[in-house]
Amino acid sequence: MYSEFKQFLDNKKILIMCKGNFVTPIKKNYDIYIGVKQSIAILPQKDVLVMNDFEGVFGLEDYFKEIKYIVFPNVPHLRQKPSIIAKNKLLKYLSLHNFNGKIINYEILSNNNPNPKMEIIRNTRNSGDIIYHFLNMCKNIIFVDVYGMYSSIDDNKDITNVVLNAKIHPEYKEYYDSYIYRVYKNKPDGNKKMITAATNLDKKDAKNINEMFQHLQNKLKQSYPKLNLNFVN
Repeated sequence: MYSEFKQFLDNKKILIMCKGNFVTPIKKNYDIYIGVKQSIAILPQKDVLVMNDFEGVFGLEDYFKEIKYIVFPNVPHLRQKPSIIAKNKLLKYLSLHNFNGKIINYEILSNNNPNPKMEIIRNTRNSGDIIYHFLNMCKNIIFVDVYGMYSSIDDNKDITNVVLNAKIHPEYKEYYDSYIYRVYKNKPDGNKKMITAATNLDKKDAKNINEMFQHLQNKLKQSYPKLNLNFVN
């Protein structure tokens, strides 16, 4: 499973799209386009979807058939907590919407009974940093441009519209409604709290949100120096 995925990623020019706002147009031609949760919807090519939470599928109903790989935990989160039933719901949702790609599972520390045969990602703080673990397993990555990560407390409006205009299967409507209420009621405030919490974990004294962004970007660069990370605003 991992060997094939590493081969797919290796020696490539890569774009990673997150959900934050950015102003720089995507001009380059990349070998692989990776989207974190619903951000994959705005990419010109939908190669890899990365997510920790089951709710990250909402809004992608028309795109699953284009996605080559979906990367998610062995025990995904549902309503912000690890849930055994979330995996079955996720697999069924993918089947309902004609996903024919491949699934890459991993373990995170929220699972109390991890599968020892799976990659264990110990330092993750959100869905946005998962893919770096897998890229770091490759022999060579030419470069990685990262859009919409640690650049703004506002989400990209096009991505938000994808979520808010999702075509939800009736069986999943209650989960979608709960997700919208919890997460999109005041998204900028929620984003700021997440950034502040991530910065405080490092006991970093940052005077403002821009210093927090810079700290978190630098931390990823230091953690994965061979990836040549370039954060695009």
